[in-house]
Amino acid sequence: MKHLPFFFVILFFLISCSGNDHEEVPGKIIQKDKMEKILVDIQLVEGAMLYKRSKGVLSDSLRDLYFNLVFDKYNISKAGYEKSLEYYKKHLEEFDEIYKRVVSRLEKMKNN
Repeated sequence: MKHLPFFFVILFFLISCSGNDHEEVPGKIIQKDKMEKILVDIQLVEGAMLYKRSKGVLSDSLRDLYFNLVFDKYNISKAGYEKSLEYYKKHLEEFDEIYKRVVSRLEKMKNN
């Protein structure tokens, strides 16, 4: 009986420290499915930039134009994208889940 308060303290500590595995993405952060689509397009842009750079055609203004086209397509700002990217980098399980789907979509595009 004298260990009962100690047990409750430990139980409370364990419950308070256990995170919610299904934590919702905060409202100002781009949701996972949209982030997946954005990252697919970003990867395509980066591939195009590598190709253009190899041909000596890439300029900073062209690079900015490509990225701005992606941001406009999804109605987001560069700052919103960067904030969301930082969020997902701090939540690696979610980022890994998103990026696996990105790679899968890019593989499907490559094979078609």
